Amino acid sequence: MATEFCPNSAQAELISERLIRQHLQLLPGFSDKDIQNTSAKICREMDGHRKIFAILVLVGVPARIRHFLSSQPSVSDADLPFTKKEHGPGGAQVYRHGDSVNPLKCFNSLWNRLEINRFLEFQWKFLAPSFSRGAEKPVIDQRFEPEIILPFSWKSLGQGSGGEVFRAEIHPSHHSFGIEMVSIAPLIRPIDSHALEIVLTIF
Repeated sequence: MATEFCPNSAQAELISERLIRQHLQLLPGFSDKDIQNTSAKICREMDGHRKIFAILVLVGVPARIRHFLSSQPSVSDADLPFTKKEHGPGGAQVYRHGDSVNPLKCFNSLWNRLEINRFLEFQWKFLAPSFSRGAEKPVIDQRFEPEIILPFSWKSLGQGSGGEVFRAEIHPSHHSFGIEMVSIAPLIRPIDSHALEIVLTIF
């Protein structure tokens, strides 16, 4: 399982339109016009595919971005994370989060089980959450999928009455608290087999 995340601040640089074009230029079957059109679609603000393209590069199948761009119904970064359902020994199908009825057509017969698993693992590198504090609320209470990679650096403070307590710092590009570095005492506890609850006390 992936354990390192790509901060929001780094994603803008690492998944820039310039670098995307450089990757596309290395792929067979992409003309100059294809590269221009594909990079523009990947980098669209509202329904872009920057994260999906970065994941495809990590998996080693960047040319398959075409299947995501042409997928009907459309699919984009906003649909991440994807989930998987096994369908016997023959393979698996991939779905939008929260949808177990309509498999994504962009994961077609070209995908083998290992590639699917690698995509689903690597996607979490680009999905670290961001935090903001509501008015007059010193505590933030949120729930996440168990695979989520939190944008924290950790230091254990030992056991507390509710479980192990950590002092941590949130990466500065993953919060909007008005200061560069935030120290927190997060309490992490399982809710069920599909979620974690994160309670953050901000200092």
